Amino acid sequence: MTFDDMVDWFNSIGYKMDVRIDDPWANNTPYYFAYNKSDLRIGFCEANNGNSYSYIDGKVAIDRNDCFDKWSKCPICLPFPENEKQTQFLLDKMNWLKTEEGYRASNRYEFDKWVKEYPKESE
Repeated sequence: MTFDDMVDWFNSIGYKMDVRIDDPWANNTPYYFAYNKSDLRIGFCEANNGNSYSYIDGKVAIDRNDCFDKWSKCPICLPFPENEKQTQFLLDKMNWLKTEEGYRASNRYEFDKWVKEYPKESE
């Protein structure tokens, strides 16, 4: 998915994404950032060659809003999905994060339960 596809997808499943242009970090090129602050804190940027925070540069980072500290501490941090299996995996993990187990994994920093890559069978 592209950045715009991600915005559209999140909007279609009920997460209204706010999009803004953020100041550059590395190469003086502003970049687009999308975020949502509902029950889940969702943030992602267009891929921009390290010009933004690495956890959201071409990736989507998600945490519970009641546990959010910063993007590097999000229990879900995945590249933009490339197919339907990856999109479904991302949605399943978002739903898991809303459970009591997801709350504990985020709140207690249970790193072994954090999601940083897609399963191999979804590629």
